[in-house]
Amino acid sequence: MFKIHNPPKGLILFTGGYCDIGIGVIDKLIEYNYFVYNIDNLSGEKSQDNFEKINYRTRSSFTDLCYSQYLWPELEFSYVVHLAGVFNNEKAEADHIKAFEVNLIDTIRLLDRCVEIGATFIYLNESRPGILGHIHQLVLNTIEFYVQTKGLKTILIPIETQSIEEIQTKILTSIT
Repeated sequence: MFKIHNPPKGLILFTGGYCDIGIGVIDKLIEYNYFVYNIDNLSGEKSQDNFEKINYRTRSSFTDLCYSQYLWPELEFSYVVHLAGVFNNEKAEADHIKAFEVNLIDTIRLLDRCVEIGATFIYLNESRPGILGHIHQLVLNTIEFYVQTKGLKTILIPIETQSIEEIQTKILTSIT
């Protein structure tokens, strides 16, 4: 009979995990024996470089988040770390419709999945000016709605004045 000598501690799903924040967290989680899945369309500024550093150690799908409902439907993740928002790049400023789709519509898909499987949803909280700030507030209101009405477990991590390393540590501490 086949026996796993060192089974993984848990399944973690990242969205946009090849960003500067995600890459360090994913690397540590793998080191700590977590099984990490990542959905990333590699549109971030450094995503491609980070992908080349770590991809061989993760299960990845390179697609827009809107197609993620078709990926790994049988897996029950312990945590979903949603880093795929496009608030911090020029593409979001140029394309508000895409920012809305990724940050609100795709977040709702992830929230539904978290409720369905009992996963904890981890989201970075930042304030933004203008239209992107309004979209972000819609996302926060939606998350709060899921907490209040559906019992969603969440961890919101404020990132206003923190370094990448501090944010990574908070995500890791939340999971491990």
